[in-house]
Amino acid sequence: MRLLGSKSPLSTFRWDLIYLYAGLNAEEERPEVRDLAPAVLDVLQQLQTERAAFEEAENLLVVALALRARRDRKVDKKTLELGGVARATDKEVYALLFPNANPSQVTKMALDRQLKENKRIADELGALPDGHPLRAQYEVGLKEDIDALEKADAAVDTAEVSLSLARSKLRQLKLHIDKRRLDVHAKLLQILGDKKAADSFFRPSTTAPGEAAEAGEEAAPAEGAEG
Repeated sequence: MRLLGSKSPLSTFRWDLIYLYAGLNAEEERPEVRDLAPAVLDVLQQLQTERAAFEEAENLLVVALALRARRDRKVDKKTLELGGVARATDKEVYALLFPNANPSQVTKMALDRQLKENKRIADELGALPDGHPLRAQYEVGLKEDIDALEKADAAVDTAEVSLSLARSKLRQLKLHIDKRRLDVHAKLLQILGDKKAADSFFRPSTTAPGEAAEAGEEAAPAEGAEG
């Protein structure tokens, strides 16, 4: 019996618990061994619940990133359009809106810096006289798009924090599972009085089901990625 460790993939823990549960539940000669199976099933169900929560946190981050990208493209498109029209129709206003960076350069800035520049441009538009063609055409729409981008960016931050917490919970769960596996092993030793017999209830390798080591060849603990 080996400890899997927090660096082992979650799938390794899942395979190990299923193997352990199946072996315990199949015991016919010693009911006290079979009585250990429900506790292992409880841990397996907890793993499946936390894994689902982790994957949902991943999904939410992917969605948030996609939405932010779309909102960013929309602001970039409007910035480029505004710059092109201003350059062609009112060079004085163009110089006011883009004094240090042209529209293309604004769209290529890091997002935090870009948002500051976007909001400054929107404020400059808002300061133009009422009825100015550029203000009338772009001010409201640009401000709405910038607001949507800011909200999308905040949603990414929230999703990243949620994923970080979910990842931390998985690490803690892996440590908890290893402790429960040790508890089961200790109880098996008490019941069977034989370490080799107790070890036989635990999966002998960390390889994926169906691979060579699964037949019983001992493999080193995996040091794979999270999850």
